[in-house]
Amino acid sequence: MRILLAQKLPFDHSYTGASKVARLLLEQLAARKHSCKVLALTAQPGDTSSTAKDETFTRNGVEVQTIYDGLRLNARVIEQIQSFSPTWTLITEDPTYGLLNAALDAHPGGTIFLSQSSAVLPFGPQCFTPDATHAAALRRTAGLVTVSRYLQDYFQRWGNLDAWWVPLPVYGDGPYPYLGSFDNRYVTMINPSSIKGISIFLELARRLPNVHFAGVCTWATTAADRLQMEQLPNVRLLDPDENIDSILSQTRVVLVPSLWGEAFGMIVVEAMLRGIPVLASNVGGLPESKLGIDYVLPVAPIEIYEDRRDDRLLKTPIVPPQDIRPWLVALTRLVCEREHYKNLSLASREAALDYVSCLTITSFEQYLERLSPSVPSERQEAMPELPESVKTLSRAKLELLAQLLKRKT
Repeated sequence: MRILLAQKLPFDHSYTGASKVARLLLEQLAARKHSCKVLALTAQPGDTSSTAKDETFTRNGVEVQTIYDGLRLNARVIEQIQSFSPTWTLITEDPTYGLLNAALDAHPGGTIFLSQSSAVLPFGPQCFTPDATHAAALRRTAGLVTVSRYLQDYFQRWGNLDAWWVPLPVYGDGPYPYLGSFDNRYVTMINPSSIKGISIFLELARRLPNVHFAGVCTWATTAADRLQMEQLPNVRLLDPDENIDSILSQTRVVLVPSLWGEAFGMIVVEAMLRGIPVLASNVGGLPESKLGIDYVLPVAPIEIYEDRRDDRLLKTPIVPPQDIRPWLVALTRLVCEREHYKNLSLASREAALDYVSCLTITSFEQYLERLSPSVPSERQEAMPELPESVKTLSRAKLELLAQLLKRKT
């Protein structure tokens, strides 16, 4: 098969779970002798300086083109569909749906949406921006793929859409080093921010002044988040690193106190593979990622977002008050009871190794092979004469109008 993936995220030098999933998925497919290409943003999107340029390189069998401008990326996906003639076009992490609509117009019947976040879906309580036209675009796809049961259920419940889910082999090749140690220095949180539960992280640091905490600032961490952490003497800020072992080798416990609909929580499995105990919240797909191992802890999830955006261009959440007691009890046991730590470390590693040992790219290949790229029917392509006020509507809006009229008949 020829597979083209397009995303509005960097492909290399990215610290988001979504980008890592896409990269490792394409590399697995390339290893199976499929022809794979990727269109992605550069690591510093939006750079319009005279030195800015597009780049093309190959990584582990995947041909990658990076584009500096997100709008040009929309046009480039059309060019690639025309020149590469992919069997399937995969679109992921596309908040504006520009990529998806461009792909659907250029590759009707052959475009698949890989969903890795409920926030960028156009419906349901966890989405940032409800949009009926984006929902209509999802209905035009040849298939919808999700990374968790949580997202699969979310599609069905809030979008009345059937999505396919299977665990993906996106944790790299073992063996995974055993890094869990009661004597490691930090209780670590990746991407400390409002949506990820920095309020719980900060309160735990205040309540346990003799415990060393570390925040690894990535895509959602604001300047205000950094300032709050810097004001606590027992919190250190660590630079992100694509080699997760460099961070986990310093980590005693990983905190994942997310307050929004986390799609799955790749860091949970990554830490458990290395014997690092994880405390995770009971929202979104995090309970799945814990693989039946303690601790999944309660939080009051975010339900409302303000229209204003923070300095990371994310909608500002209204964070409810949190009950810190379950988190404090669990963390205190792990940093004070060596035997308890050891038992949880070993159980976490065993569960994660068993989970990863069953992952294979074959299921995803078979899913693609079962799908049949379709061609729009003559009735769909032959548009009847329309009023002038309707002619100016986009294809997505026309489809939505047709659905509304159908309901009335």
